[in-house]
Amino acid sequence: MKEFLENFSKMIDYGFLGVYRRQKMSEENVETRFVPALAKACGIGALLNLKYELFKDGKRILPETEFQIFKMFELPLEAIIDDLPEKYRDAVVESTSYYDVEALLEGTGNGKVIITEEGYIMLAESKLHASKDEMDQISEYNGQLIYEELCKGDYVKNRHFLEREENVYIPENAITQSEEQAKLIKAYPELFRMCYVKNTRTSLYRCKRCGMVLRENRIGVFSCVSKKCNAQLDKKIEIEMHGLGWVMSDIVARNIYYPGRLEQEIKEILEAGKEIGTVEQYTLWPGKYEGIYDTWDFKVQMNNGRTLLVDAKDVEHPHWIINDTREYLEGAEFIYIVPDDKTKIYLNQINDHASCAGKVQCLRVKELKKLIGVK
Repeated sequence: MKEFLENFSKMIDYGFLGVYRRQKMSEENVETRFVPALAKACGIGALLNLKYELFKDGKRILPETEFQIFKMFELPLEAIIDDLPEKYRDAVVESTSYYDVEALLEGTGNGKVIITEEGYIMLAESKLHASKDEMDQISEYNGQLIYEELCKGDYVKNRHFLEREENVYIPENAITQSEEQAKLIKAYPELFRMCYVKNTRTSLYRCKRCGMVLRENRIGVFSCVSKKCNAQLDKKIEIEMHGLGWVMSDIVARNIYYPGRLEQEIKEILEAGKEIGTVEQYTLWPGKYEGIYDTWDFKVQMNNGRTLLVDAKDVEHPHWIINDTREYLEGAEFIYIVPDDKTKIYLNQINDHASCAGKVQCLRVKELKKLIGVK
């Protein structure tokens, strides 16, 4: 039942994220009509119908086309939930809040729909709010699920675990797992399930540049999660395997592992700043002290009285930073730090954008060093 509920929730959330994206594309007269979140929702609906034999009056219950998804959201969600077989209906009502959700869309009579007040309330919910305007809605949504799971346990300890290179592959054989790996699997099975995928290959290679496990797209042809690593894949390192094991998912790599590597660079700079006296003190993930995890990566108190809120971002497109959800602190300066391989054009796209200019600034690691006064 847990698997059904998880997929049912994703069908609803992906579907509405896709509807929102389709509406935005229509408003902006975007020609490309394919919306990945809508396609994914249709696929999940089709899978659930077949796997759990969800039929009523000879028809499949859950939506399998975009048209059916739009029609589903034009009614209160209780309508489709009530059509489910009793045991699935009861599980959805008991375990989710969907049954109380009114219509999210309203037909205008000319073949178009608008998002209702209830729809915008749903979009304000944390997972959807963080994902709705991102280029990759699905990846961001799933990343938010992982952050929520992280917050249920020892956030700092478990996030550090996911940032370390030795944990991108975990052996299947418990004897060859590290003590820390074994503890995480036992203490946080749901987090482990969300962050790792079962490996099916008999040989694995690690990227020499970033340390991630390489994908083997076809025999002898590899690629890395990070596109900028792909020019150096001739220097890959073979992993000593002990059974098939588990490999860190791409979502964790992008949302936690890569930013974590950049965080370590920033931490070293701040430590150097403390040694020379330009930095009085700094706090890692200061939001945890206010009941909000990972609000910022660092809060830095400079010796000249300035307070810096620093966030590490290793993302391919400036859009991810421009549209980032930011928490401000009165009297503090908000700074995004990106790797040194980002171009000046990349920085300018962020710093000159209307949502960032005068509010935040984006610097490379080398420019942070100059700001802190270290070499």
